Amino acid sequence: MINRVLLFTFAFISCSFFAQERTAKLVFIDGETVEGLGEIKDDKIYFRLTEKDKVEVWDNELVKGLTFFGYGNTERYEFVLSDKYDEIVVMEVIEEGLVSLYREMDAKYSIQPGFYLGPNGNERGVVVRSEMADLYFVKKNEMDKAVQLTTFGFKKKALKIFADCEDVVEMINDNDFTQKDILDMVSYYNKNCGK
Repeated sequence: MINRVLLFTFAFISCSFFAQERTAKLVFIDGETVEGLGEIKDDKIYFRLTEKDKVEVWDNELVKGLTFFGYGNTERYEFVLSDKYDEIVVMEVIEEGLVSLYREMDAKYSIQPGFYLGPNGNERGVVVRSEMADLYFVKKNEMDKAVQLTTFGFKKKALKIFADCEDVVEMINDNDFTQKDILDMVSYYNKNCGK
């Protein structure tokens, strides 16, 4: 019974961590914006103008994305169609340009038999472990879908996407740009290539 309670509590805390209402700007497809309070849950945007207003749910038909701001930081999220999913999902915009870079947080959970500290000392049960990983997607302006680059086949996919820039192709082939250098690779391309 204690294991089920721990699992439920962990799941509730995880969901709450990623979905919290904050000061935000709703960005419509036509470029218009509205400021208010927003949050993202289950690839939908929840938004209201003030705390007294009713929350409205927005999808990609009218809205491009949501920008959170406050405390000197901004985080931009947009609806993105990618090669990984059948439907459009919300991803964080890391860089925008001739090639845009998007990030999705991927939570991996595992439940393993183990011991935990209970009221009677060490007790047998299950241990829930979580690991967060960033999944990166790139999309050229002329592409229909963003392509996930944080998987097997990184080099093949990257060479195809950046084929029009000899410098980037050479750096990929020389392993100067690897899977861990995706941000630098996109930034370099946007500054030096495709102009």
